[in-house]
Amino acid sequence: MCLGFHKSINCSFLVFSLGCIFFIFIAFTVFFEQDKVTTLTCERITQVNCQLTHSNEWKSSVETYSIQEFRGAKFYFNSGGDYYAVILLSNSGKLPYVFYYSFQSEAEKIVDKINTFISNPQEELVTVTQDRSIILNLAAAICFIFSVSGLGLTLYSYISTLP
Repeated sequence: MCLGFHKSINCSFLVFSLGCIFFIFIAFTVFFEQDKVTTLTCERITQVNCQLTHSNEWKSSVETYSIQEFRGAKFYFNSGGDYYAVILLSNSGKLPYVFYYSFQSEAEKIVDKINTFISNPQEELVTVTQDRSIILNLAAAICFIFSVSGLGLTLYSYISTLP
């Protein structure tokens, strides 16, 4: 890759610059993540409908399900990832979303909340929201700042070594 350069130091600058550009790309990808905030809302007014809303700062999408399709929720622990997942269950398999939690108590509370709504006709509303926007925006900002700083220092160092 760096065979055409006269000095080996030029190769280091090129490789580090490409690495910084890659991490700038990662920062933008994380910042524009589609599912920063996910909300499940089920209500019994005249009929039972459940809406699963995925949103970020610029757009949102809404999927609507009937109670006949929605069976409830269960949780499991992923030992490889050290997280608890709340899986939405349906008769048709059309509810692909999973909520992720760090603690078992959080996951169990959400599962109980959803399943109580499904099994108890007296419950009028259940809402579950998972907001990952703060952590994703913070990760993107840190990645972007370090990448741009590294790229700037690399370019400055390269320019200062030129004759």
